[in-house]
Amino acid sequence: MGRIEDLKDIHKGERCFIVGTGPSLNNTNLKLLRDEIVFGVNTFYKMGVPCKYYAVSDLFVWRNHKENILHLPSLLFLSGHAAIEFAIHKAPKFTFMKDPIVLLEIGIDKFAKDITNGLYNGQTVIYDICLQVAYYMGFERVYLLGVDADYSKSHHFDGEQAENLSGGAAGDWSRVFRAHKLAKQIFEEDGREILNATVGGKLEIYKRVKLEDIV
Repeated sequence: MGRIEDLKDIHKGERCFIVGTGPSLNNTNLKLLRDEIVFGVNTFYKMGVPCKYYAVSDLFVWRNHKENILHLPSLLFLSGHAAIEFAIHKAPKFTFMKDPIVLLEIGIDKFAKDITNGLYNGQTVIYDICLQVAYYMGFERVYLLGVDADYSKSHHFDGEQAENLSGGAAGDWSRVFRAHKLAKQIFEEDGREILNATVGGKLEIYKRVKLEDIV
């Protein structure tokens, strides 16, 4: 628990980039992130972009990619079924910084300002972990990339389909969008901001910006 508490406001006033795995990444100049604080998720490691933080909540992603993810030089966050699977099978210990931070999933339709008590599920790892952790860490401005919220064509940047065929993968984005609306509200009430730098996609809840205009 002490490790989680040590993260409180460690990036107060700073900015970060949370990067999903949408096909829009193929039209994104990810080299621009080389000097930025990046949260990667799921199979983003395939892009070879250094990530300070990494997050997985989906069981299928964890089962199929854990060997690669556990060896990343990133501080790893696990929640949901991925966290349960990790705990049950007691994955091998790594160095202190590589040993995952396991966070409890405690419900839905809420936002955890204090992650020491757990996180709320929004049917996307961007919300399930990244946005709530970024808030706790004190980031003032959060930029989203590769968060397409659109599975009408390819699901992911590598042409692979979603491994968990529920929620958006089943065509229902309602809970995902509801979670994003709540995250927007929480950040703005605290004088902070989430902006969408994704190239295209259908996530229109946040103000749109271009990555090239930011960095």
